[in-house]
Amino acid sequence: MAEGLTVFAALTDLYRRIDEALVSKLAGQPISCKKGCAHCCMLLTAVSTADALQIAQTVLNWPDWREWVPKLAQAAQAHCFEGVGNRTYLDKKQRCVFLKEDNTCGIYAVRPAPCRFHLVVSAPELCDPDGHTITAQVDLRQAEAFVWDFSLEVDQKLLQSRVPIVAPLPMMVLFGMQVLLGDEGPAAAFLLEQTKDVPSPQVYFERYIVPELRRKEAANE
Repeated sequence: MAEGLTVFAALTDLYRRIDEALVSKLAGQPISCKKGCAHCCMLLTAVSTADALQIAQTVLNWPDWREWVPKLAQAAQAHCFEGVGNRTYLDKKQRCVFLKEDNTCGIYAVRPAPCRFHLVVSAPELCDPDGHTITAQVDLRQAEAFVWDFSLEVDQKLLQSRVPIVAPLPMMVLFGMQVLLGDEGPAAAFLLEQTKDVPSPQVYFERYIVPELRRKEAANE
Protein backbone atom coordinates (compact mmCIF):
# COMPACT_ATOMS: atom_id res chain seq x y z
CA MET A 1 0.00 0.00 0.00
CA ALA A 2 2.95 2.32 0.61
CA GLU A 3 3.79 2.11 -3.09
CA GLY A 4 0.17 2.88 -3.91
CA LEU A 5 0.23 5.97 -1.71
CA THR A 6 3.42 7.11 -3.45
CA VAL A 7 1.65 6.76 -6.80
CA PHE A 8 -1.30 8.83 -5.56
CA ALA A 9 0.92 11.62 -4.26
CA ALA A 10 2.99 11.70 -7.46
CA LEU A 11 -0.11 11.71 -9.68
CA THR A 12 -1.75 14.49 -7.65
CA ASP A 13 1.43 16.57 -7.94
CA LEU A 14 1.62 15.87 -11.69
CA TYR A 15 -1.94 17.08 -12.22
CA ARG A 16 -1.22 20.18 -10.13
CA ARG A 17 1.80 21.05 -12.28
CA ILE A 18 -0.10 20.37 -15.52
CA ASP A 19 -3.01 22.55 -14.39
CA GLU A 20 -0.63 25.39 -13.59
CA ALA A 21 1.03 25.06 -17.01
CA LEU A 22 -2.36 25.09 -18.76
CA VAL A 23 -3.48 28.39 -17.24
CA SER A 24 -1.89 30.48 -20.00
CA LYS A 25 -2.90 28.04 -22.75
CA LEU A 26 -6.58 28.19 -21.77
CA ALA A 27 -6.63 31.91 -20.98
CA GLY A 28 -9.17 33.75 -23.08
CA GLN A 29 -10.63 30.61 -24.62
CA PRO A 30 -14.40 30.31 -24.16
CA ILE A 31 -14.48 26.84 -22.60
CA SER A 32 -18.06 25.57 -22.95
CA CYS A 33 -17.86 22.73 -20.42
CA LYS A 34 -19.89 23.50 -17.29
CA LYS A 35 -21.03 21.62 -14.22
CA GLY A 36 -24.01 19.44 -15.13
CA CYS A 37 -23.14 19.22 -18.84
CA ALA A 38 -22.60 15.50 -19.20
CA HIS A 39 -22.67 14.67 -22.92
CA CYS A 40 -19.02 13.57 -22.83
CA CYS A 41 -19.83 11.23 -19.93
CA MET A 42 -21.16 8.77 -22.51
CA LEU A 43 -17.86 8.45 -24.35
CA LEU A 44 -15.66 5.36 -24.29
CA THR A 45 -13.04 6.45 -21.77
CA ALA A 46 -9.71 4.62 -21.79
CA VAL A 47 -7.98 4.89 -18.42
CA SER A 48 -4.39 4.36 -17.31
CA THR A 49 -3.25 2.33 -14.32
CA ALA A 50 -2.22 5.40 -12.30
CA ASP A 51 -5.67 6.96 -12.62
CA ALA A 52 -7.34 3.60 -12.03
CA LEU A 53 -5.47 3.03 -8.77
CA GLN A 54 -6.40 6.45 -7.43
CA ILE A 55 -10.08 6.06 -8.34
CA ALA A 56 -10.10 2.52 -6.95
CA GLN A 57 -8.74 3.72 -3.62
CA THR A 58 -11.42 6.41 -3.51
CA VAL A 59 -14.16 3.84 -4.10
CA LEU A 60 -12.71 1.44 -1.53
CA ASN A 61 -12.91 4.23 1.04
CA TRP A 62 -16.65 4.57 0.50
CA PRO A 63 -18.72 2.75 3.18
CA ASP A 64 -20.86 1.18 0.44
CA TRP A 65 -17.99 0.15 -1.82
CA ARG A 66 -19.28 -3.44 -2.05
CA GLU A 67 -22.47 -2.15 -3.63
CA TRP A 68 -20.39 -0.47 -6.31
CA VAL A 69 -18.61 -3.63 -7.41
CA PRO A 70 -21.58 -5.16 -9.31
CA LYS A 71 -22.34 -1.73 -10.81
CA LEU A 72 -18.77 -1.49 -12.07
CA ALA A 73 -18.87 -5.08 -13.34
CA GLN A 74 -22.06 -4.41 -15.29
CA ALA A 75 -20.62 -1.20 -16.72
CA ALA A 76 -17.42 -3.00 -17.69
CA GLN A 77 -19.32 -5.74 -19.51
CA ALA A 78 -21.20 -3.10 -21.50
CA HIS A 79 -17.89 -2.39 -23.26
CA CYS A 80 -17.46 -6.01 -24.35
CA PHE A 81 -18.82 -6.28 -27.87
CA GLU A 82 -17.40 -6.81 -31.34
CA GLY A 83 -16.62 -3.61 -33.20
CA VAL A 84 -16.24 -1.57 -30.03
CA GLY A 85 -14.96 1.94 -30.70
CA ASN A 86 -15.63 5.58 -29.91
CA ARG A 87 -18.61 5.89 -32.25
CA THR A 88 -20.17 2.48 -31.64
CA TYR A 89 -19.96 2.87 -27.88
CA LEU A 90 -21.35 6.41 -27.99
CA ASP A 91 -24.32 5.13 -30.00
CA LYS A 92 -25.27 2.96 -27.00
CA LYS A 93 -25.73 6.09 -24.85
CA GLN A 94 -24.32 4.41 -21.77
CA ARG A 95 -23.93 6.89 -18.93
CA CYS A 96 -20.67 6.72 -16.99
CA VAL A 97 -21.12 4.54 -13.93
CA PHE A 98 -19.98 7.46 -11.75
CA LEU A 99 -22.35 10.01 -13.28
CA LYS A 100 -24.95 11.10 -10.73
CA GLU A 101 -28.64 11.68 -11.42
CA ASP A 102 -28.06 15.46 -11.46
CA ASN A 103 -25.38 14.99 -14.15
CA THR A 104 -22.49 15.75 -11.81
CA CYS A 105 -19.40 13.57 -11.45
CA GLY A 106 -19.19 11.30 -8.43
CA ILE A 107 -15.39 11.11 -8.64
CA TYR A 108 -14.64 14.62 -9.86
CA ALA A 109 -11.66 15.19 -7.55
CA VAL A 110 -9.93 12.07 -8.91
CA ARG A 111 -11.35 12.02 -12.45
CA PRO A 112 -8.95 10.47 -14.99
CA ALA A 113 -6.90 12.29 -17.60
CA PRO A 114 -9.36 11.84 -20.52
CA CYS A 115 -12.06 13.55 -18.45
CA ARG A 116 -9.77 16.32 -17.19
CA PHE A 117 -8.50 17.25 -20.63
CA HIS A 118 -11.66 16.83 -22.73
CA LEU A 119 -12.66 20.48 -23.17
CA VAL A 120 -14.61 22.08 -26.01
CA VAL A 121 -15.06 25.67 -27.14
CA SER A 122 -18.10 25.01 -29.33
CA ALA A 123 -21.72 25.25 -28.23
CA PRO A 124 -22.60 22.61 -25.59
CA GLU A 125 -25.56 21.33 -27.59
CA LEU A 126 -23.18 20.18 -30.33
CA CYS A 127 -21.87 17.56 -27.90
CA ASP A 128 -25.26 15.80 -27.82
CA PRO A 129 -24.73 12.19 -28.99
CA ASP A 130 -27.89 12.41 -31.09
CA GLY A 131 -26.49 15.33 -33.05
CA HIS A 132 -23.59 13.46 -34.74
CA THR A 133 -21.89 16.82 -35.19
CA ILE A 134 -18.24 17.82 -34.91
CA THR A 135 -17.23 19.77 -31.83
CA ALA A 136 -14.36 22.22 -31.48
CA GLN A 137 -12.13 20.59 -28.88
CA VAL A 138 -9.07 22.11 -27.23
CA ASP A 139 -6.02 20.02 -28.11
CA LEU A 140 -4.60 18.91 -24.77
CA ARG A 141 -3.12 15.64 -25.97
CA GLN A 142 0.37 16.69 -24.85
CA ALA A 143 -0.89 17.21 -21.29
CA GLU A 144 -2.61 13.82 -21.35
CA ALA A 145 0.59 12.24 -22.68
CA PHE A 146 2.45 13.24 -19.50
CA VAL A 147 -0.05 11.20 -17.46
CA TRP A 148 0.27 8.19 -19.77
CA ASP A 149 4.07 8.34 -19.53
CA PHE A 150 3.84 8.42 -15.75
CA SER A 151 1.39 5.53 -15.76
CA LEU A 152 3.71 3.46 -17.94
CA GLU A 153 6.33 3.81 -15.21
CA VAL A 154 3.74 2.55 -12.73
CA ASP A 155 2.98 -0.41 -15.00
CA GLN A 156 6.65 -1.26 -15.33
CA LYS A 157 7.85 -0.71 -11.77
CA LEU A 158 4.81 -1.59 -9.67
CA LEU A 159 3.17 -4.26 -11.82
CA GLN A 160 6.18 -5.45 -13.84
CA SER A 161 4.30 -5.02 -17.10
CA ARG A 162 6.32 -4.37 -20.23
CA VAL A 163 3.39 -2.79 -22.05
CA PRO A 164 0.92 -0.09 -20.99
CA ILE A 165 -2.15 -1.42 -19.18
CA VAL A 166 -5.24 0.34 -20.48
CA ALA A 167 -8.96 -0.43 -20.69
CA PRO A 168 -12.34 1.30 -20.25
CA LEU A 169 -12.88 3.18 -16.98
CA PRO A 170 -15.05 0.68 -15.01
CA MET A 171 -12.83 -2.25 -15.99
CA MET A 172 -9.70 -0.41 -14.93
CA VAL A 173 -11.22 0.64 -11.61
CA LEU A 174 -12.00 -3.00 -10.83
CA PHE A 175 -8.45 -3.88 -11.84
CA GLY A 176 -7.15 -1.17 -9.52
CA MET A 177 -9.24 -2.53 -6.66
CA GLN A 178 -7.76 -5.99 -7.24
CA VAL A 179 -4.23 -4.58 -7.11
CA LEU A 180 -4.91 -2.66 -3.90
CA LEU A 181 -6.77 -5.48 -2.13
CA GLY A 182 -4.31 -8.21 -3.12
CA ASP A 183 -5.16 -11.91 -3.29
CA GLU A 184 -6.10 -12.70 0.30
CA GLY A 185 -8.84 -11.77 2.74
CA PRO A 186 -12.65 -11.54 2.58
CA ALA A 187 -12.66 -8.28 0.63
CA ALA A 188 -10.43 -9.74 -2.08
CA ALA A 189 -12.55 -12.91 -2.21
CA PHE A 190 -15.73 -10.85 -2.58
CA LEU A 191 -14.23 -8.80 -5.39
CA LEU A 192 -13.01 -11.90 -7.22
CA GLU A 193 -16.42 -13.57 -7.03
CA GLN A 194 -18.28 -10.48 -8.24
CA THR A 195 -15.93 -9.89 -11.18
CA LYS A 196 -15.32 -13.45 -12.39
CA ASP A 197 -17.07 -12.69 -15.71
CA VAL A 198 -15.23 -9.42 -16.31
CA PRO A 199 -12.13 -9.76 -18.51
CA SER A 200 -8.84 -8.36 -17.30
CA PRO A 201 -7.60 -5.22 -19.10
CA GLN A 202 -5.05 -7.32 -20.96
CA VAL A 203 -7.64 -9.88 -22.11
CA TYR A 204 -10.07 -7.12 -23.08
CA PHE A 205 -7.44 -5.43 -25.24
CA GLU A 206 -6.55 -8.63 -27.07
CA ARG A 207 -10.14 -9.81 -27.46
CA TYR A 208 -11.88 -6.60 -28.51
CA ILE A 209 -9.45 -3.81 -29.37
CA VAL A 210 -6.77 -5.65 -31.36
CA PRO A 211 -9.27 -7.18 -33.85
CA GLU A 212 -10.82 -3.76 -34.42
CA LEU A 213 -7.41 -2.17 -34.99
CA ARG A 214 -6.55 -4.90 -37.48
CA ARG A 215 -9.85 -4.43 -39.27
CA LYS A 216 -9.19 -0.69 -39.65
CA GLU A 217 -5.66 -1.34 -40.89
CA ALA A 218 -6.97 -3.78 -43.49
CA ALA A 219 -9.62 -1.29 -44.62
CA ASN A 220 -6.94 1.37 -45.19
CA GLU A 221 -4.70 -0.88 -47.27
